[in-house]
Amino acid sequence: MNRVRNLPLPVICAVGACGFFFGLPNAFLHLPALALLHPFCLCLLAFCAPSDKSALLHGWLQGLAANAAGLYWMLHPMRDVAGIPLFVALPLLLLLYAYLACYAALTVLGMRRLRPYGPALLGGLIFGGFEVLNSVIFTGFPWLTLILAFSFTPALIQGASLAGGYAISAVYAGAACQCAAGFCAGKGTKALGGAALALMLVAGLYLYGAKRLSPGALPENTQPVLRFIMIQGNIDQGQKWNPSFQEATVDLYISLSRAALDADAREEPKRRAELIVWPETAMPFHFSRHPDFAQKLRAFATGERVHLAFGGIDLNMNGRTSMRNCLYLMSPGGGILGRYDKMHLVPFGEYLPFTADIPFLRDLLQGMSFSAGTKAKPFFLNLRASDKARPGAAASPSSGGRLLRPGPPHASAKELQKDNFPSGETKPAFALSLGPLICYEIIFPYPAQEQVRHGAGIILNVSNDGWFKKSSAPRQHLGHAAVRAVEQARPVIRATNTGISALVDSRGRILMQSAGLFREESLKGEVGPETERTLYHRLHPAPEIGLAAFAIFSLVLPGIMRKNRAAG
Repeated sequence: MNRVRNLPLPVICAVGACGFFFGLPNAFLHLPALALLHPFCLCLLAFCAPSDKSALLHGWLQGLAANAAGLYWMLHPMRDVAGIPLFVALPLLLLLYAYLACYAALTVLGMRRLRPYGPALLGGLIFGGFEVLNSVIFTGFPWLTLILAFSFTPALIQGASLAGGYAISAVYAGAACQCAAGFCAGKGTKALGGAALALMLVAGLYLYGAKRLSPGALPENTQPVLRFIMIQGNIDQGQKWNPSFQEATVDLYISLSRAALDADAREEPKRRAELIVWPETAMPFHFSRHPDFAQKLRAFATGERVHLAFGGIDLNMNGRTSMRNCLYLMSPGGGILGRYDKMHLVPFGEYLPFTADIPFLRDLLQGMSFSAGTKAKPFFLNLRASDKARPGAAASPSSGGRLLRPGPPHASAKELQKDNFPSGETKPAFALSLGPLICYEIIFPYPAQEQVRHGAGIILNVSNDGWFKKSSAPRQHLGHAAVRAVEQARPVIRATNTGISALVDSRGRILMQSAGLFREESLKGEVGPETERTLYHRLHPAPEIGLAAFAIFSLVLPGIMRKNRAAG
């Protein structure tokens, strides 16, 4: 222990922050195991710091460095989109990083205070608990979670189906803390025992994941599947809200979609795509206030006989002047089958919190302020009986499950039949249920949880990552989608403006993705609905509540123990 106490604490902070950066998905070098250096070094700080004050300070410094490295890309929307000068943007970002670093500081303090009363393994529960608190306090910002580091290694994230992503972060952090305890112990059985326990934890998660990914554990693909096309329009963020570019944007998406449909028809003449997906705010106009543009979309849907899901903006449903970030589903008959209003908005990106009204912060909103939606309601997309999957047709090994109820409850079967098939066909329809999520919502567990609770068999995520340039953010965003897929056992169709568009199966495997960032592209595939309810889905939010409660408990435990001793 003496040699450990002699380690310079700033060096420990730097090692932990560097490991976290290269362990997370990034645009430079991604080595997932290095992310474990973050909780490893936080635990070392808890063991080495001479006082609570020192533990807090150095935990905060490591958290500051880790968040600044992992979220460096936040400078792009502030400087390149909003035009905020660098000398103003940097202090604002430092304030955000400083706030997020407080969770790392409290994690170290909790580890230090709990150390006399339990094994280092419990430090992982504290780490996971503060990840949970980071996801809820001040609307939450859980972008840099530990499980994200392993999101592109499906076997290592399957445990999220049991207890959620935060719990798996806690397990990995616990393994790192055991290694830290062994490192402090030096040579001997205690050190070997800590390393062996850490290895058993990671190996257990991997073996469970490998079993869940084995062919016999995957759902059978015997049911109808959805054939879809995603369009990546690559519209410049600085132009998309310029009125002079509105019509050109609409025409571009329509032309790209027609070209993709024609190519799909040549490849598969007996079965065309049933759904076209356009990204978040692909249509930069108020749908209810621009009938000419709306009519263009209806003409496209009816002319091509295809469902169209597209992002746009519109007024609040109750008629107030506030705007909503929306995702619409249009039928082949030109009617709107559903509209979902984004429920979890981005602070400073879509609204100014705490009633802030600061001119240069308003520039981030690009002249728009949104209000949040209130209902998680899936879309119900109806297919003809002739659109059943052929034997063996599938987008992924995980496609399957039974079909959900035939259509939304607010429409009769006759109305749906007429709207979906304007030519008068009388073949019965089969319904697929799509759970819409917009952009930032995919980084939180609960929006996907709510969509599945309401019957979603497929998650439909649309986003616009053009804010982030060619940085680590699009890769990290896609990683979150993979974790949500595993938590809920639902495939994710993810359509973005500039990339990365992708199809993720219900085991978190990325089956296809766009070839690059900032390029026009179309992706086509097939995917089936899932009906499995994971253990995590049934337990939610109990794992998060338990972790958060334990993290708070670790901070107050010494006071409780002192009172008990005094009373004794």
